[in-house]
Formats: sequence, structure tokens, C-alpha cells
Amino acid sequence: MPGVIFSLDFDGIVFLIAAKILFAILGFLLAAASVVLATVLGLVVGIFAFPFALIISNRELAKEKNEIKRLTAIANAA
Repeated sequence: MPGVIFSLDFDGIVFLIAAKILFAILGFLLAAASVVLATVLGLVVGIFAFPFALIISNRELAKEKNEIKRLTAIANAA
């Protein structure tokens, strides 16, 4: 927060330090709130998106396992 205007006396410097500390705390709180909001939003979206992705992944994995079993059976028969 570089735009804090202060006077160059003791009270002005105290105000500058207090304002910088206040703005730093405010910035950390806003950052924490953003992280919490993004996490909650991701959890809400994930509840609806993840099961579909898991089902598709399981289908592809089952196809690959069946293909491996088929190729193994062909290799063992030869």
C-alpha cells in the first residue's frame, strides 16, 4: 500500500506505521478469505463433477484391463 499520505513529523510517522500495519492485516485477511472462498467453490463444483470423471475413468480402466487379459490369453495360447 504505497499510496499512504502522511506528514513528516512524529504523529505522521506513527500514522504511517499504523496504516501500514492495518493495511497488511487487511491484505492478509482478504487473501485468506479468497483462499477459503476458492476452496469452498471447488468443493461445491467437485461434488458434481468428480463422480462423472470417476465413472469415465473406471470404464477406460476396465477396457484396458480387458485388453491386457485378451492379449495375455493370446500370448499364452501361442
